[in-house]
Amino acid sequence: MIIENVILFYGCDSQVGTTMTALSAAELLAEKGKNVLYISAGSIPGIAFSAAEPAGAAADLWDRTEDEEEIRQLAVKHRGADILQGVQSWMNGGNYLKGLLSELCSTCSRMWDYVIVDGGSSGESSMGQEALDFAGMIFLVLTQQEKSLHRWKMRREWVENRMKVKPYFVVNKFVGNGTFYKESQLKKMLPCEEDRLSTIPYLPYGWQAELERCTLMKYRPFRKAMEKIAVLIEDEKEKKIETSEG
Repeated sequence: MIIENVILFYGCDSQVGTTMTALSAAELLAEKGKNVLYISAGSIPGIAFSAAEPAGAAADLWDRTEDEEEIRQLAVKHRGADILQGVQSWMNGGNYLKGLLSELCSTCSRMWDYVIVDGGSSGESSMGQEALDFAGMIFLVLTQQEKSLHRWKMRREWVENRMKVKPYFVVNKFVGNGTFYKESQLKKMLPCEEDRLSTIPYLPYGWQAELERCTLMKYRPFRKAMEKIAVLIEDEKEKKIETSEG
């Protein structure tokens, strides 16, 4: 079953900026007055780029995924959005939590306008990979680097067999000076349609932002690119509403 207002950001490789893009999208939608929940569902505990201290983790809701009051108690505010940590320990990111995320998102989809799932980049070992099965919108995050594209090629069949919707691609840390693959080349390589590839420019402040526990939203080039992604999310929801009403 697809949960229409669940948006998944899934890393095609490690260190591609999945958390940065997912949390930034949640911040932007919250700025627009939307009620947004961000779930950190990768295999690594903690919520990077956020000064908010987690009150608990989704893993604590193992048999209580329909308890709306407890879910709200575990979520903490960050720049207008609510954030929920996935796991307390890197050792319990995958196996015994099977089924938890889908049940949790089913409840949360009724409580928030948007549920942004940060799927991490650990593939089959993360809780977040489960969202490939039910997310209503999916952004696959990668970079121009050859290793990132190669690892996506290796994982592609596994990911495509799980998705129920056509994905969007986000090429993060994009360098447009010709050193790496151009946008037109990436569209052919991935492959994807013209309107389903977004690029986010490379900024040399990512490591600094992580240390300062904040996103790159204060930098105009990054914000401008993320605003386009936020518009895609809102437009997709409007299309679904129009379709259902029609």
